[in-house]
Amino acid sequence: MKDIDAELRLRLLSAKRKPHYFALICSGSKCLKLLLDKRRIPPGTAQSAKREVKGQKIYWGTCQGSKGTDMVFEVIKELPTVPVATFRKFLVDAAGVTLAPQFVLMEKKK
Repeated sequence: MKDIDAELRLRLLSAKRKPHYFALICSGSKCLKLLLDKRRIPPGTAQSAKREVKGQKIYWGTCQGSKGTDMVFEVIKELPTVPVATFRKFLVDAAGVTLAPQFVLMEKKK
């Protein structure tokens, strides 16, 4: 069993109340790392994390809880290739948090 990331757990619980920025690092249909912060995540930080876990793709966006255990991840540009069930299991394994995540494409502002 993997170790629980206490910092990620606290940030996910905080994101249930207030919007947070995220960077999800994936390789194919596997989640490797999730960066979460109240402020925008610097590209350099995400790139170094991507190299660290040997990821292939970074998905950027914002997330916030909607109701109960639901959490909406608004993604910029394109939706992740990761199945929602795989992402849910990743959140439980990495942070020990049970959520019902949902990916939506962020609408462009005019």
